[in-house]
Amino acid sequence: MPSDYSEDEFAVTITAFDGQFLVTLASVADVVVGQSLSQSGKTGQITGISGLDITLNTLAPWDNAAATVHNPIEVEIKWLPQYAGNPGFNKRWIELSFFFRDMALKPVTIGFTSNFSPAKETVELSANNSNPWGTGTWGLFTWGGGASGQQPLRTYFPREKVMALFAGISIEHDEAFVRFATNGVSLIYENMDTRFK
Repeated sequence: MPSDYSEDEFAVTITAFDGQFLVTLASVADVVVGQSLSQSGKTGQITGISGLDITLNTLAPWDNAAATVHNPIEVEIKWLPQYAGNPGFNKRWIELSFFFRDMALKPVTIGFTSNFSPAKETVELSANNSNPWGTGTWGLFTWGGGASGQQPLRTYFPREKVMALFAGISIEHDEAFVRFATNGVSLIYENMDTRFK
């Protein structure tokens, strides 16, 4: 993998693998949840640590050998304030849909702000398939896993952000070796009036 898909990295040694999602390391010094483990083209995100054991989010055949732990790059994408054509009309913001060209395996965090409520409020959105490749029962999931690829994800506006002149939208993500790309966002709203209290 290209080195620009993660921040700093450091070497570790895998001493045992349970055949599922549990990997034992010689030392877990500096290892934290959210980092990624890679070895010979295989990558998994660390979702739990107990003693020298780490739990990964992907099923892969890990070898008892050297591996690398990668720190994720924190990404935040902010759109310009969305006025829906007229900054003078008060609007009732109903829902939004993100159109992902590539969806990350880990949930993305959607941030909402508005002119009446400038403090950011967040919502987590996940890929539609809750069974990453290798964890589902045959016949009950999309061939190839379905946890990435083109898909829209919808959510409602938080209550404090519904009535506003404009809506501010952002996406946050932080996972090493996972790429996500968005084709855009669609906002659903109703014009209310030029007067408000």
